[in-house]
Amino acid sequence: MIGRRDEDLLIWFFEEGIGAFWRSPLGSALERQSALAYDGSGHRVPKPTPWTWAATIAYRHRAPEASYLPDEDVLLRAASVSRRLRRVCESDSRAAQTLEVYYGGIGARFAPGREGRLFALYPLTEAGARVCEEGGDQPSLLPHERIARAIEAQLRMPTPERREVLARVRAQAELRLRDAWRAWQATADRPRVARSGA
Repeated sequence: MIGRRDEDLLIWFFEEGIGAFWRSPLGSALERQSALAYDGSGHRVPKPTPWTWAATIAYRHRAPEASYLPDEDVLLRAASVSRRLRRVCESDSRAAQTLEVYYGGIGARFAPGREGRLFALYPLTEAGARVCEEGGDQPSLLPHERIARAIEAQLRMPTPERREVLARVRAQAELRLRDAWRAWQATADRPRVARSGA
């Protein structure tokens, strides 16, 4: 298990940090900007000649540029987590995926439930994938919904086979999470030892 500080960092990064630094606050406005360079028939609109009345009007009607100045501490925090996640991904991409699913939006969605955040990892396990394939009678169901139905069926009408399969799903998810935690801990910055110089 990783420490509470690391867990808080990962939860913050995947739930808030990514949104603050990786998503453009302008969204599709940038795409619309390039579309304004063409008229209705698809021909490029000629740019006004500099120092003309048309150029002055075009300049004055520009919308003010949206800006965002992030807090420096938040920026450094996001950079630190991002750097460690990049190192995790370089050593084990499966561990990086596990951390993202567990601590990200999917994990947050299932955190209050009976199975907790670990439920988010169930479809990523071999046993979970098999449960999803076996529950293929309704193709419109998502993998998590298929596994949830198998759990509900086990609670309503328990069978030893289903109990064993679901226990295997949970055990594989726990193992996958432990491996991801190990990969995360391996990226921790080591304290620097001061060297005595000559």
